[in-house]
Amino acid sequence: MHSIPDQDKHKFGLYESSFSHHHQLKHMFSKYNYFATSNASIYKHGFRPFDSGLFILSRYPIIYSDHLVFKQAAKADSWSTKGALCALIQIEEHVHILVVTVHLQADYHDRGNQYLELQVQQARELREFVFAKQRKFKHLINATVCLGDFNVDGIHACRKNNFDLFNGITSPRYDSLFAALNECFQYTSSNNNARTKTRKLHWIDVGYEFLKHHPVTFGNIEKDEKTGEITPTEPVLTETYCTTDQTALDYLFYIPADHIVSSVNKVSKEELQRIAKEHLQNLKLEKFQVENQPFRHLSDHYGLSVELKVPRFAHASEYLPLKMITCAKKIKSQRIPGINLILPMNFTTLLVALVLVIAVLAIMWY
Repeated sequence: MHSIPDQDKHKFGLYESSFSHHHQLKHMFSKYNYFATSNASIYKHGFRPFDSGLFILSRYPIIYSDHLVFKQAAKADSWSTKGALCALIQIEEHVHILVVTVHLQADYHDRGNQYLELQVQQARELREFVFAKQRKFKHLINATVCLGDFNVDGIHACRKNNFDLFNGITSPRYDSLFAALNECFQYTSSNNNARTKTRKLHWIDVGYEFLKHHPVTFGNIEKDEKTGEITPTEPVLTETYCTTDQTALDYLFYIPADHIVSSVNKVSKEELQRIAKEHLQNLKLEKFQVENQPFRHLSDHYGLSVELKVPRFAHASEYLPLKMITCAKKIKSQRIPGINLILPMNFTTLLVALVLVIAVLAIMWY
C-alpha cells in the first residue's frame, strides 16, 4: 500500500484488509498522524475465524468506535464477522462526523436472487445500527457517511449487454437494497414516556447523484475499438472467473443531519439534491494505478472519493472541507491443499489447520 501524501490534511480513508495486517496498517499510518480502529475480534459472536476486513484511518482523533456483526450469513461469509464498523471522528471542538464502513454478504457470482434477501436484511441491520449511533451522539454529529463494499451490483444487465454503462438505469437488486436503507422503521423512544415512534433515514447515493449512473468498481474491462477484443483491466488481483464482470459494488452514501433537512421523515428528492450540491463536491473514481508491478492497480476494487463540506451546528452557512476515500484492498491468501477454503495465513489459520490435521490422523488411526 502506498503512503497517502502528507499535504492532504483533511482526509480519512476506509480500507478492507485481513485482520492479520491491521497492526501493519496502524504502524504504517502512525507516521502520518493517522488514527485507526478495527473490529478484529473473532470470538465475541461465536467462532468466526475470519474478520470483515474493515479498517478506518483518519487524521483526526477517533473518540468512539463500535462494530456490528450481521446476524446471518451464507456460505463462506458465515465464517467471518462481516458487518459494519463505525467511528465518531472529532474534526474540531464542536464538529464531529460519524463514519460507517460496511462489507455485505457476497453473492458468489450468482446473478439471480439467491442472496438478495439476506443482503436486504443486512441492509436493514446496517440502517438500524447507524440510527442507534446517531441517537447516541445526536448532539455531536454534524454529518454521517456510510460507504464500503455492498456486494450488490447497481448496473442493470441491459446496460452491460449493450455496452451502455452510462444511461443511468439501475438494477432491481440495487433498487431493493436502496429501498431497504430508506424505508421507514419503528423504534422505542428513550425518555420516561417510552413509546413507539416511526423514523426514516435519508441516504444520498453520492456516486449516482454526481454521475447519474453507477460507475464500474469491480471487474472493469478495456475494449479494442478496432478488433473489438475485450481484456480485463486487473487480471492479477481479481479472481479469474470475474475479471470482466463490470459490476458496481462499492458505494458512498451521505446521510444529512436532522437539523439540515426540513423534516426528519419526509424530504423531497429535490431537497436531497440541493443538499448534495451544497455539501458534496469533486467526486472521483479512484483506480489506484501503479507502475513497475505485476499488477496494474493496488486493489481489485476501484474506490470512491469525495470532498465533504461539513456544516457546523451554530452557523449552518459555515462549512469545513474534508476529503474521504474508500478502498477495498486485495490481500493475498493461501489455499490449503485438498480443502476448498481460502484462508489468510495467521495464527487462527494455523490453529484451524492443526485441528484438521489432528482430525484426519485420528480418522486414519481408527
